[in-house]
Amino acid sequence: MAKEILEKLEEIEKIAKEKFEISQKEINSDIENLKQNLDNSFTEKVKEYKEELVNELNEEKENLKKSLEYKITDMKDKSEKLSSNFHDKINLVIEEVKNIVMKG
Repeated sequence: MAKEILEKLEEIEKIAKEKFEISQKEINSDIENLKQNLDNSFTEKVKEYKEELVNELNEEKENLKKSLEYKITDMKDKSEKLSSNFHDKINLVIEEVKNIVMKG
């Protein structure tokens, strides 16, 4: 009877060890899967953040480019207007000088 109980206890211990080892393997596998998922998730988030930043920078670049184009166009217009006004005034002075010379 004692021998049977001892054999049963040894069998229970063997089964418990096997189940413990299986549980440990499952836990280790789950931990590895979680690490991999976390790594993949982190990598994906970094890619998304990088893409957002690149898009924002490109948008800002386009806005600056448009602003510069507008300012350049505005400056050209002002320059042309000043040049035209200058030529008009020079022509006016020449006309007045001609008038004075013709009268004199």
